[in-house]
Amino acid sequence: FGRKRAMMLGSVLFLIGTFFVTLGVGFSVMFFGRTLMGIGAGIAFLDPELYASELSPPHIRGVTASFGELLINAGILLGYLFGWLLHGLPNQWRWMVGGGLLPPVLTLVALCFIPESPRWLAAQDRNEEASAI
Repeated sequence: FGRKRAMMLGSVLFLIGTFFVTLGVGFSVMFFGRTLMGIGAGIAFLDPELYASELSPPHIRGVTASFGELLINAGILLGYLFGWLLHGLPNQWRWMVGGGLLPPVLTLVALCFIPESPRWLAAQDRNEEASAI
């Protein structure tokens, strides 16, 4: 189970969880959705930085891993701005949570175009593919 599949799993869990929370009508449905969102977010915050560090040359590895932290904080800022723009709409919180559907969808699309990590390929004895990356 390589980094690419783990990122797909995290995005799918986050997507399904966001769907449940956005459309949830009761505590148990929303709790289930929030649990899925938490697991998906945990994978989403960890795995891309590991993936980037595995693909990066040693002299810029720290920069690429740290760049993920910068993007997380930029995402938090965008979330606040999105909430501010939605202020006053009916069911504002549903729109706010529903906006969380966009990042995992974009991630799933992007994952269609990136290779599996070289470390995982080498562990699967696919050394030619690993060295090509």
